[in-house]
Amino acid sequence: MGLAAIVSPDTRLIVLGSFPGVASLASQQYYAHPRNHFWPILSALWGLQGDRALQRRPYDERVTTALAHGLGIWDVYAACQREGSLDSAIEQAELNALHLLRTWAPGLRGIAHNGGESARHMKITQSLG
Repeated sequence: MGLAAIVSPDTRLIVLGSFPGVASLASQQYYAHPRNHFWPILSALWGLQGDRALQRRPYDERVTTALAHGLGIWDVYAACQREGSLDSAIEQAELNALHLLRTWAPGLRGIAHNGGESARHMKITQSLG
């Protein structure tokens, strides 16, 4: 099983990955691998430097900050079989109930796919309006 959606009624943009990698599943945290650039990129976008940089903050603060900026995080797959963390190794994938995003985040304005595997499901997310 993957991770729960990070979303609120105030979410305006959601980043959809494919499925959490090994480090993320082990820690139950999105983008947990130390070489992943997700949190540093958000820090740069939001002007969070030094000790305020998200990658230096506890995970709950990262989530709170993302939500405060109207950003949600989720994956297109709820579950899958995979050796390692590569998207190319995903098999027997089960889609998340992406249609629920409209209920959970009525103010949603955009969906960003984080990678090719996630983007393969763009037709579904485009149908959300």
